Amino acid sequence: MKKILKSIIAPVVFATTTVSNAQTVQLIADNDYALFAGTVSSIDRLIYNNSVVWNNQLVNASSINLNIGPGETYLYILAMGGGAFENVSGKFDGANIVNIFNSNNADIQVSNAIQSSLPSYNLVNVINGTYSVNLSDGQTAFGAVNTWNNPAIDGAQTVILANPAAEITPGGFRQGFTFGTQTAVFYRITAATIPEPSSVMLLGAGMMSLLVRRRRAEGIVAVIASPAAL
Repeated sequence: MKKILKSIIAPVVFATTTVSNAQTVQLIADNDYALFAGTVSSIDRLIYNNSVVWNNQLVNASSINLNIGPGETYLYILAMGGGAFENVSGKFDGANIVNIFNSNNADIQVSNAIQSSLPSYNLVNVINGTYSVNLSDGQTAFGAVNTWNNPAIDGAQTVILANPAAEITPGGFRQGFTFGTQTAVFYRITAATIPEPSSVMLLGAGMMSLLVRRRRAEGIVAVIASPAAL
């Protein structure tokens, strides 16, 4: 009986611990952004530094994989504006950041402007999406944060509505946050609110592993079904 229980439990636990914290991220910003992870009082890891102009960001960001590490309780979007209208929008595993905010205002907050604390902040590079931010830069700018407030919601600007029009019908993310012209701010997102992969898929992965082990034990060659079919 103990051997049977081990063969059932072990594969399911393995599947859960190896994939449960992996998410897909899509972000766009007018004009530039970087994504960090950390705690309530520090930025500890640079996840992604954008390097493309805003109208190419959505396609480029569709491949970002996010893994929230041990002790990382917050994600930080450093949004940087180059002039005129400034905004940021995105999705974490399909959940729009505005919807996350609307579910609980405390889960997404915006900082005071911190562009003066970013080393060699250059508006031309920000406009082109090529301003390079490393972990040290983010940490320095984070030291200038002294207030957190509710972000301003925006659903009218072109960057959010159509970036590009063919990506998401009728185009773009349809809603996001706006911030001050030619400024840079942090958006702080509670990591625990980021959606996790479907528990059904995790169970399916565990059951598939169980089936493989059972077939091997019986000495039978079998075709293994996909998790969706189990």
